[in-house]
Amino acid sequence: MKDYEVKVLDENDHIFIETLRNLGMSRNVATTMAYLMNVDEASSREIEISTGLRQPEVSLAMRLMRNQSWVSVRSEKNLAKVAR
Repeated sequence: MKDYEVKVLDENDHIFIETLRNLGMSRNVATTMAYLMNVDEASSREIEISTGLRQPEVSLAMRLMRNQSWVSVRSEKNLAKVAR
C-alpha cells in the first residue's frame, strides 16, 4: 500500500465557501472549488476525502464546473483526475 498526503480545508477556506454561498453558489460547488484552489490537480476520491462530500455530490459539482469551463478533467490509469 502506498501513503499519500491529502489536504484538508481550513478556516479561511470555510470563509471563502460561505462567501460563495452568499453569492448564490451551491454548497457542493463552493466546497469543491475551495479545495481545487489549493491544489494543482486532484482525483475525485481526493476531493471526496478532503471536503467530506459524497461521490455523487463531487460528480455533480465537477460537471457544473466543467460545463462552465472552470476546470478541465482527464482520465489517467482508470482514475479521473481534475486539473484547474
